[in-house]
Amino acid sequence: MKTFSLLSSSCAFIDLRKIGDPALIDSVNETAYRAYNHAQMIAVEHDSAQVLISESGVIDGNRYLDPRKKMAVTVDHVKQSVVSAEPTEVGGTNETLRASIDISLQKYVAGTFPSAGSAVYPDLTICISSGLFAPAKFWNGRWCSVWKYAGGKLTGTVKVCHLCTF
Repeated sequence: MKTFSLLSSSCAFIDLRKIGDPALIDSVNETAYRAYNHAQMIAVEHDSAQVLISESGVIDGNRYLDPRKKMAVTVDHVKQSVVSAEPTEVGGTNETLRASIDISLQKYVAGTFPSAGSAVYPDLTICISSGLFAPAKFWNGRWCSVWKYAGGKLTGTVKVCHLCTF
């Protein structure tokens, strides 16, 4: 999996702002960070909890669903932070099943991944994202998985990046 470093990207961003049109740099930067945040399924902090930034959670634009707290959060992709939040309807056909899967998922994630974010969306898409970074020891790793529960079957994908150059 090819990714780019958020740190080196930030350094390049600062350098480009010195020589280029800041408005143009900001518009390109937002798009690049949004793509990175989606690909890595990063988690942002909101109300002492993690909210995953993923394709599965997009409501519209930079708004994402936090199905656990039933909130719509607006994200600043460059700063990787929540700008605002408002209550929202989670929807879906089976909220009881979604919530039950989410409770089990939280227990699984807490016992399996040292640092992870997870979510179960209304369409029963299950997302897990975890990363451990130790650049001083010359290693990094990331786990991203997306699962779909439908018709009594669970299917999905797992992306593992070990010893990545972030």
